[in-house]
Amino acid sequence: DSHESKRELQMVVDEIDRLSQTTNRLLDYSRPEPQTQAKIDPHRVISRIVCVLDYLAKQYRVETKLKLDQCDIQLESNDAALSEIVFNLVKNAIEAASEAESGFVEILTSYDDETFLFSVCDNGCGITSERESNLFQPFATYKVDGNGLGLYAVNERVRELGGSVSFRRCEPCGTVFEVRLPMARKDDHSGC
Repeated sequence: DSHESKRELQMVVDEIDRLSQTTNRLLDYSRPEPQTQAKIDPHRVISRIVCVLDYLAKQYRVETKLKLDQCDIQLESNDAALSEIVFNLVKNAIEAASEAESGFVEILTSYDDETFLFSVCDNGCGITSERESNLFQPFATYKVDGNGLGLYAVNERVRELGGSVSFRRCEPCGTVFEVRLPMARKDDHSGC
């Protein structure tokens, strides 16, 4: 359908513009810009990024599953920063899961009164204990074509948004990354 193709193409163009801005910021960490925050729907951002990365998942034959909380919630956040976080974590998970026989990536969300939780789980080879200590350091990469800035950027953006990021290994294989971000004030969002 022509209308659907145009919509998908526009999404890709918009995401390329956003990623171009992200790249420019990554190249100039010595002069961080103040982040403009606004009320945003994190589920919309996550769905958009997963849709954009669908081509990569198909290329690597990795199944992606979205399990988003059904509540209408908002974060006092920055769209570009949240997009960068989601993009890097989901892209890394897809690439890791591509090494599995039946690769999958699961993206889940939940929340409580004060915190939004975003998790990305994959069944890739996992993170070795040797790699754990410098995982969020700039230029720390174990990929042949990696630059080591993705997880560093995730950590920086999450901190800028007042949140935290952590990871854990899964048995027998795989990794889960969890991002916790503060919710908008109770009177600033409508929950379930």
